[in-house]
Amino acid sequence: MQEFIATVEGEAARSEMRRMFHQTLSAWAMDVLELKRRELDRPGVRIAEQPAAPWKQAA
Repeated sequence: MQEFIATVEGEAARSEMRRMFHQTLSAWAMDVLELKRRELDRPGVRIAEQPAAPWKQAA
């Protein structure tokens, strides 16, 4: 009986690990696709855009 409980708990843990892995993998894939869309997936020189200060933004 103990072996069965350990197996069930192990399967639940394994299932949860798979779920977390796929969730992380899908977020990573979306990030990679966004970087490719912006052509930022290769090393190179880039000019940083300076964000406007909050108090200088138009109302």
